[in-house]
Amino acid sequence: ILFGHSMGGLVSRAYIESALYRRDISELFTFGSPHQGILSVAGLTCFVNQPAICQMSKPGMLLFNVTHRQRPGITYHNIGGDAPMFKKKSVCFGIFGRRFCFSLSTPDFSFRTRFGFVTGLLIPGSDDALAQTYSSTGMPGLTDRFVTREAHMVSKVASPGKRDYFSWDKGARSAEAYDQCVEPVLVSRSRRYCDLFPTWRPLVGF
Repeated sequence: ILFGHSMGGLVSRAYIESALYRRDISELFTFGSPHQGILSVAGLTCFVNQPAICQMSKPGMLLFNVTHRQRPGITYHNIGGDAPMFKKKSVCFGIFGRRFCFSLSTPDFSFRTRFGFVTGLLIPGSDDALAQTYSSTGMPGLTDRFVTREAHMVSKVASPGKRDYFSWDKGARSAEAYDQCVEPVLVSRSRRYCDLFPTWRPLVGF
């Protein structure tokens, strides 16, 4: 069984779906891996000092998905985050003996940091503060796809998240990717898939 986070999930696929494969993997779990590529803005860093990011650009991942197809006999699990950006706050006030309330959207920092909130503003659609949700759950083919509210990662420098796929507050294990996906599938064996059943995705598309 292989676990791959971010680019690690793509490296895992490169092994499983190549001639180097030795029939030693039964399941692959990818967490926040950009199967449909990353944004062009992020891809610009590949020309600076991160050449590996070029391979994760949308054109790069299209080529990767064309040349790497699912290996029969392998169960694929894609876990992607949709970290909340806003939360509703009720504001009430009284006037002339009557009470009035309205709902106000405020930034939600339960899963994202302030830096992760800014990256979320720059990324179209839902995301885990770095990878778009449709990309991290968008591996072509028949795949078990599971969406959490978690951020891409927690790091000491410029961290986009407070709670990621592996650990939450004060080092506690993930209450979503682990408790709702990995644990029932691999530990208790209470179900086969993280979602209800695998779904099919084409080579290109959402």
